[in-house]
Amino acid sequence: MTGLCLSALAICLGLTASTVPGARLFVHAPREIPCTDTVLLPVDRVLVQSARLLRPTKSGLLESDPIDILIEDGRIAQVGSGLISQLEPGQLALRRPELWLLPAPRVLLRTKNPSSSDLIGAGLHGAGVVGVFGNQPSSEALLARAELDGPGLPILEVVDVKAEPVDRRSFDIAVDLLSELQLPTEAAAVQELLDSMASRPSDPFLPGAPARFLALDSDPRDVPSSLSDPFAIVQGSDLVLKSERLVRLEELAAFHALEPPSFKELGWPVNPSSKQLYRILIGGLPRGYVQVAAWQDHSNETTTVRVAERIAAPLEEEFEASVQWPQGSVECSWRVQNRRVQFQSSGSGSAEENQLQIIPEKAPLEPMVVALQAQDQFLPHTLLILFDALADPSSGATQRIVEVDILTSPVSTNWSARSAPRAVPKQSTSPLLGLCALRAQHRSPPGQLRALPLGVGVQSDAQSTADPSLGLLFCTGANFWPDWLLLETPWGIVEWRSEPRSQP
Repeated sequence: MTGLCLSALAICLGLTASTVPGARLFVHAPREIPCTDTVLLPVDRVLVQSARLLRPTKSGLLESDPIDILIEDGRIAQVGSGLISQLEPGQLALRRPELWLLPAPRVLLRTKNPSSSDLIGAGLHGAGVVGVFGNQPSSEALLARAELDGPGLPILEVVDVKAEPVDRRSFDIAVDLLSELQLPTEAAAVQELLDSMASRPSDPFLPGAPARFLALDSDPRDVPSSLSDPFAIVQGSDLVLKSERLVRLEELAAFHALEPPSFKELGWPVNPSSKQLYRILIGGLPRGYVQVAAWQDHSNETTTVRVAERIAAPLEEEFEASVQWPQGSVECSWRVQNRRVQFQSSGSGSAEENQLQIIPEKAPLEPMVVALQAQDQFLPHTLLILFDALADPSSGATQRIVEVDILTSPVSTNWSARSAPRAVPKQSTSPLLGLCALRAQHRSPPGQLRALPLGVGVQSDAQSTADPSLGLLFCTGANFWPDWLLLETPWGIVEWRSEPRSQP
């Protein structure tokens, strides 16, 4: 995601505490008024109406008559008739003629722990539980990270590495990679999966049980293909309808068909002084790649940084830029869908000569020239802004960052103060993961935000008294190309993960 989204960073504040109002006090009977920091969170409630429950038993699936299931805070609260009266305004009810409700499959991941995007993808494919081999703290951090990206997550269950095979057979499907997960469509494979559910030790429809179900248009025993094509997936108190599920899976497939940009394809010089290839995730799913590299001339007086980005979804995007410091000259080509724009900026030191030319490829848009001040710097990408803040290639000459939004008509331009990075001490645990857990715990809506300066955490010996949890954009790594960045934007979380290794 390019630099147009970065005029400000934001961080979630959580829910504010409430105080009990004081009663009237009398002089002869003074007393303390109790206060409480308890916040009453609304009950997350959803209702599935008139569904036939397919309950696994040792003799096969047992089908019920149409019945209602009320889910509260991710668990079954009631099973009965006429439960629509339990809903409050704004709460969801799922009703469809001839709806079958089947427990979602339990999937065992046989190899390394997944990333947060793997977990989201598994939920979209219909996994109700994902079993991983690992320790509980890292799994909690992984789940907290994934919960920032929205609904539809399966349960993450830690499996003892030394567990007996009989314990591992409590899972219905075993895969080496969650990206390979596909629910079966052929009759024999579907029947094998349904038979494996018979070993479940408890009734998945009892009150108190976690709600993880596939809502099907047909009985999978009669129409096996319906298993892999659910009308909706129930993940706790979240409903992922078929329309949303298919769109997100199509976007995921578009990413898998995308090739990352290479030096050879781009025609870049070899042997850069530093480089990094990132995978970009938007809303929890991988959407594209960005390649960055830096070169210095023989005198070490000029630094050139190049960026090439390829995004497959939700909007197809190609972006390439080259910036030279300290002069600040920029050449940039940016295509979003069918709109292509060229940018050129001389970046000279005088206000009379410092201009930004914006050249649309097609009419009726006319080229425009934006007059810049001497210390303005056009940096059209997040990683260029970060490099300018951390490496300071202009030796402090940059005062303001110029940003352009090509999706508006006409094209809009705005300025923001140059980011001042704030280093945090080394820590074994990322402070961002604590923020993830806090956000997930309080279920804070994305609208509760406040603006913050650019917060950067770097692995260095620098000491700082700053609170590391305040930096929503968090980085680790060296050479000014962090291993990991995370940013909350109006359209969701945007994340950069270095390839080939990634972090949760």
